[in-house]
Amino acid sequence: MENEQTDNEPTGSASDNLKSWIERAKRAHELVEAIDFQKVTSHEGEELQKLKAVNNALETLSNGGDVDLVEGVDEMVEPLSPEEQTKIQLATQLSAAGWGQQMGRFLWQQGSTSELRPSELIPHHTGLPSFDLCVAPAKATGNGSFALFISGQGVFGASLGDPPTKHQWHITQSLPHDSASQLLACLEHLSEKAFD
Repeated sequence: MENEQTDNEPTGSASDNLKSWIERAKRAHELVEAIDFQKVTSHEGEELQKLKAVNNALETLSNGGDVDLVEGVDEMVEPLSPEEQTKIQLATQLSAAGWGQQMGRFLWQQGSTSELRPSELIPHHTGLPSFDLCVAPAKATGNGSFALFISGQGVFGASLGDPPTKHQWHITQSLPHDSASQLLACLEHLSEKAFD
């Protein structure tokens, strides 16, 4: 009878119970943060529904239960495709190597004007092989658009004359890479030399 547990005694260690409550508190905070209270005060139907769902989830959490998914609040995230994973790995690697400012951009020059523009503004891809990421070079000679493109096979520099509607991309130089360090070396070289 000595080893019998009464209803009031906690099961598991105090440390485990504390961790469990901390996790539930974090989840409660996350759910409350998902509510746009400005929309609630404006009586927007969708936000009021979300508030009801969060209220029910908070009751479950306060009663010691777990809440994994709250419909209308937690969004299901689609798994990343291999191509998206490759792009994220490349972007992380390039940012760590100091290419963050030039990543996802191309160099546009006209006369004495030179600026970095987002890759979304590339007017067309005619003449470009498939690529994973675009990086602006450090310098280029002449007018037009200039970019370094990274693919699984290598890095290539390409230029597009002005006006872009009358030209297609022209590959100026390319280098293969087999490793992260080789990729960075190719970028360094082409950034300085591909558009002389």
